[in-house]
Amino acid sequence: MKTYNTRFNPTTNGNLHLGHIYLAMVNYTMAKRSGGKFILRFDDDQEVWGYRQTIEESNIIADQMKADLELFGIVPDGILSQRANNSLMMDILHDFNDGEILETSYVWSDNSPEVVGNDISYCAYNYPMTAEKVAWDFMSEINLLIRGEDLITEACLYSAICEKWRLPQIRQVYLPRLLNTDGKELSKTGGFPTIVEMVQSGVDVDEMVSLLQFSCLKSPLEGWVLENILMQPKLVTPVEIS
Repeated sequence: MKTYNTRFNPTTNGNLHLGHIYLAMVNYTMAKRSGGKFILRFDDDQEVWGYRQTIEESNIIADQMKADLELFGIVPDGILSQRANNSLMMDILHDFNDGEILETSYVWSDNSPEVVGNDISYCAYNYPMTAEKVAWDFMSEINLLIRGEDLITEACLYSAICEKWRLPQIRQVYLPRLLNTDGKELSKTGGFPTIVEMVQSGVDVDEMVSLLQFSCLKSPLEGWVLENILMQPKLVTPVEIS
């Protein structure tokens, strides 16, 4: 079996929910089963989504995220912070772009994918942000990208940047998002409780894992590898918290 290095890169704009844990468990299991490494990386893209946490607030959220992952037995082999390593990233982008730093202005479009000027762009994302992800993944030796299907519009741009910089193309997998039985996403915007809220309400970690297993896996008693994932929208019974 090929050795896979994977990563999980949440944004520190709020605590983790079960949708995050689902992606983290798949990435972690794929890495560990193949003898690879699992990287936790905090990407500093909050301004794109309109969040304005202070550094202190972001650090508190990051610490809680690490604690939540440990509850599920997920211990990263390395932890990176884009904010903490921003100067290094600027040097990397400078080297990759023939001595020029990428413009940091955001490019928005109504439809995706499409060509804006000489760059491929798409709705709700921008070329510089994706370029930073490609650079971090290359430096971290990531060779398997497992993300939610809401990010599939980034797939072509990600591959185009790899080609432009003559970097190896990595395998990209996009998993269906988790939904409540009422059709809402398991997310902050969907009103689903966070891991912190569930624990505080007395929901056992094993209960959470079972909920995910029977909603997301073909064989619930087997592992979180790609061969065992249901490639269709997931309906998860809402969790009642007091």
